[in-house]
Amino acid sequence: MSIFEFVFALYSVIGSLAIAHLLAGIAGLIRNRQRVKVSIVHALWMWGAFAITIGNWASQWSLHAMDAWPGWSVLVKVATVVVTYLACYLVTPDIPSEGEINLKDFHTRERVGYISAFGGIGLISILSNLTFGAANYFDEWLRDSALSLVALCLMLLALLVRASWAQIIAAVGTAALATYFLVVASSIGTG
Repeated sequence: MSIFEFVFALYSVIGSLAIAHLLAGIAGLIRNRQRVKVSIVHALWMWGAFAITIGNWASQWSLHAMDAWPGWSVLVKVATVVVTYLACYLVTPDIPSEGEINLKDFHTRERVGYISAFGGIGLISILSNLTFGAANYFDEWLRDSALSLVALCLMLLALLVRASWAQIIAAVGTAALATYFLVVASSIGTG
């Protein structure tokens, strides 16, 4: 087993747990759909969590040619996937056995937690992009850092401005950036 395979396997396990938690939450909402009051803003944040998790997982392939993995590189990758797991966990509501499941209220009440986790992903991504780019391990560091910086601005908007227009702009923008990243990161060549 190569060093990349070892690191990628660890990343994949934690990322898989994040996706499993997110999907279980979505399945619970679907199963209890008659009690769910839908929030498009919250749905966009859930999509963003999914897209970022898969996009970050796919982007790891760009590191497959690394011969050596310094300790800092493994720690940065583990920190990225751990914070990604937290974002997926925090954006997923608990499903009570009775009563209404109001996702608008959930967003209002819990947004600081999960948007902060998204912000953590953005900060760690910039750190990762810069360090891996500076070490010549990662060619797309500038593109990905710019995406992360724009996403951080959207997250700050969502955290600092409670108005519905700000929540909508931040959710739509973050979901769009995450989707774009998912598409470009998943375009994996054979090289």
